[in-house]
Amino acid sequence: MKYCLIFTFSLLLPTISYCQKQIGGRILKDDNSPAKFIQVSLLKADSTFLVASLTDSLGQYKFDSLKSGSYYISLGKIIYQEIEISENDQKISVEDTYVRKKEILLNEVKIKAFKNSIERDLDKLIVKIDDIILSKGRNAFELLSILPGIKYSPNGGLTVNGRGTPLFLIDGKPIGNNGKQSTSILSSMSAENIDKIEISTTPSSKYDSEGSGGIINIITKKNKSFSDIRTTIGGQLFPMKGISGSDFLTKGIGANFAFRLKKLNTNFTLDYTKSENIQNSRSERYFKDSKSIIENIRNLHTNSKSLSSRLVSSYEINKKISIDLSGSIIATIPSKSHSKESFYTLDSTTSSDLNLKTNLRIASINFGTSHTYTVSTRRTTCLIPEDYS
Repeated sequence: MKYCLIFTFSLLLPTISYCQKQIGGRILKDDNSPAKFIQVSLLKADSTFLVASLTDSLGQYKFDSLKSGSYYISLGKIIYQEIEISENDQKISVEDTYVRKKEILLNEVKIKAFKNSIERDLDKLIVKIDDIILSKGRNAFELLSILPGIKYSPNGGLTVNGRGTPLFLIDGKPIGNNGKQSTSILSSMSAENIDKIEISTTPSSKYDSEGSGGIINIITKKNKSFSDIRTTIGGQLFPMKGISGSDFLTKGIGANFAFRLKKLNTNFTLDYTKSENIQNSRSERYFKDSKSIIENIRNLHTNSKSLSSRLVSSYEINKKISIDLSGSIIATIPSKSHSKESFYTLDSTTSSDLNLKTNLRIASINFGTSHTYTVSTRRTTCLIPEDYS
């Protein structure tokens, strides 16, 4: 019995090997050197993919375990040879195939990238001003009014997410003692001198109740490597006439002077701004216990002129220690505002008019120093600020 099994298997072996077909060949370069690791594909008669193989170090490829029939050999996306395997064929050798390198000159390719102008931190929103096209020709107050989360308040100021009056900072230092002073100072600052704005609705405890309405920190540009003189004129493209905003053009002229002397880097900016604004509002009050309705109509017209200057100087003692000196003077040339308020009780003849004309003059002087010390090569810094206002 043992001999019979061995004999039977030996009879079947030629039949199995006879059914296995093989196709092989070589891919060569122009200089007859082997083309290594080139993908060669074998397709069925209907051009559908069957199997792929990579050429070896000699440029050789092969396809095993094939049946009789028609096949196509493809190099990349090009079908370059048809192979027919008959019942009697065991191994078919394909003629050598040569591949050539061809240089193709492409048309100009333009790659566009868009920077994200708004970043979200854990407790604040950071807006990069250079990436905002609408910032051109505006002052800081007008710029803030178009930023996300900041809106005009009924009294002509700004609010963050509908809260109270926010605390305004310039380079981390508070400005103005009230909303009107802050508005005047912001109106005198050109948006072109602003690097970024940080908006926070959850300020740290060091600001106490002053920051309950949010914090708006304006970071100015420093270490400019150029000097320039500029003029600006601008206004809202679609002014909200009859509601609030600017219906008039804002005009300004400014200059930036920068110079560097060895380790000393100094910037001085000077800006003059003239603006005219209007604000109209209407409100009605209803009383539950009576049929009285009080209508309040308010018209505000403001003309303002402002002059601001800022000096920033930095001296690098060594790679780890530097001293920064900054100072600013912001003054408003007597500004005129005319406010008219009218009260009417609709169910009676009672009415009242209030006309208010004011001349406002505000001056703010700020001086500060800071010492920067780099703790490690990771640029960890320790700032020691000293402010005098």
